[in-house]
Amino acid sequence: MIAPRVATPSPTARAAARPHAETREAMICKAAYLLAERRGFGPGHELDDWLLAEQQVDSWLANRGPPRRYRPR
Repeated sequence: MIAPRVATPSPTARAAARPHAETREAMICKAAYLLAERRGFGPGHELDDWLLAEQQVDSWLANRGPPRRYRPR
């Protein structure tokens, strides 16, 4: 039996699905803020928060988007 062909998005469609750089940065900013808030805003972890937020946002974008609370308004 032959498996049905699954349409893969074209590079143009994939690029269109990606948010603008400003939107991605706003999402990272909000995620980093929430990470800092969760740990009580203790100093010295700002870069760690930002880098983890970047990883989270990129993962969300690759998997169809973040939870609503992280989406910019």
